[in-house]
Amino acid sequence: MQRLIILAAIVLGLLVGGAGLVYMNIRKNRPHPVWAPLPLNPEITEAKQKDLAERLREVLDDPEVLRAVSRELKLGQEWELANVELCVKELRRRMFVRAGDMSGPMGNVPAIHVGVDGMVREKELTGKIAMRLMQDVWKELEIKPPDDAGAK
Repeated sequence: MQRLIILAAIVLGLLVGGAGLVYMNIRKNRPHPVWAPLPLNPEITEAKQKDLAERLREVLDDPEVLRAVSRELKLGQEWELANVELCVKELRRRMFVRAGDMSGPMGNVPAIHVGVDGMVREKELTGKIAMRLMQDVWKELEIKPPDDAGAK
């Protein structure tokens, strides 16, 4: 009887431990998009907001911009890809530019979200990519970047 109790305790311990490991692994691989919002004038129309998002998407889709981001952040090493062209392809697949809104001191304001889709375990890297893409957005729109841009 005692052997059966010990065996049941071991099996139960292994089941609970295995379930915990599976849960932690699933949590790390959940989708986790990271973006940097670009606040817009509150009076902007929704159509203009979408047009601006499309224009910025075209600018950021440029292979030269994506190559520069890939080289600067060494995405080939991070994503374990063979060359820069594969990094460009992967970055183009993950990148997004969306019209939306953001919370500000005066309430919600329209914004353009420039970011990257990733997983929870990649949130630091995707944050760096989003901020690097925002630098190109600031250049395109001729906006002076904030003093604390990219600082954490």
